[in-house]
Amino acid sequence: LERAAALPLADPHHNWGPAGGTAGGTPGCVNGRAAAGSATELDLRPNPFRRQADGTLHQRLLFELREPCESWRVEIFDLWGRPVRDLGGDAWGAGPRELIWDGTDDGGRRVETGAYVVLLRTYTAAGAACGGCRSLSVLGTDRGRQ
Repeated sequence: LERAAALPLADPHHNWGPAGGTAGGTPGCVNGRAAAGSATELDLRPNPFRRQADGTLHQRLLFELREPCESWRVEIFDLWGRPVRDLGGDAWGAGPRELIWDGTDDGGRRVETGAYVVLLRTYTAAGAACGGCRSLSVLGTDRGRQ
């Protein structure tokens, strides 16, 4: 087996998988699970998402940072390009990441029902942009309300 990231995800069993190299797995060789390519795909779950009957609201943002990218930052914008929420980033190197957006802005206020752009930017160790992607997140109406 081989570990994909130094820090486990919320569901840590997804952090392990079969070693891809013939020389063996982590820590005996280069980590093949995190080394293939630099492009990243952003997976939003669920999408659309909505406030549940108990008032909870969250959307999981999943992606895998791949070499040569070493750090990342995720920001959420409204459809007019205005910043809504900065979810931060890290510089822990390649590996899977999982974030939670609770449907609030940077001030902690609930955002309006509608569509939002989730922007993932990735950087090399030297700080140069090395890619990223964006996805459309849709916040639906609250359950039980129209």
